[in-house]
Amino acid sequence: MNAPLLHLRRIASHRHLLPDPALPPYQLLLWPLPLPFLQTSDPLTPLRLFTLFPPYMQIALEDSMVTMSTILASRFVTGIRPDVEKVERQLNLFADTLDEWVGVQKAWMYLEPIFSAVDIQRQLPVEAKAFFAVDKQLREVMRRTKDRPNALMAGTFPGGQAIFCSLCVF
Repeated sequence: MNAPLLHLRRIASHRHLLPDPALPPYQLLLWPLPLPFLQTSDPLTPLRLFTLFPPYMQIALEDSMVTMSTILASRFVTGIRPDVEKVERQLNLFADTLDEWVGVQKAWMYLEPIFSAVDIQRQLPVEAKAFFAVDKQLREVMRRTKDRPNALMAGTFPGGQAIFCSLCVF
């Protein structure tokens, strides 16, 4: 389990150990896990998450969510409840965004070879145009994510979940 979560657990279970109220008991939990990338065969195509959602990341996410629930259930959480709720909301947003992200990537991986064919683009021009619009947005998101690979930051950027929800319709 990572250190910030252990620290929060100790604080929530031992009221007398709470630091000065003027100082936050912890900083915003920055999940230390980076998002792994796998380059597709064409260097111009978007990077995609390795295996879409690595098992170790799912385990870390579930462990963090259980820890936050445990802290919130403590009777000593009163002084830090807003901070803990903020972290819990971020973890939930991260989980929801990553679910949408994985769905978009699966669809993209299926459709990309199809719409790369020129004859398909000619036969289905409207669908090809829609796919390439999604492709452009996905490339931008992946470029931004590669620049900041921290999993929690990448999965909770403003409007991220809405972007992936809108991309899921293709």
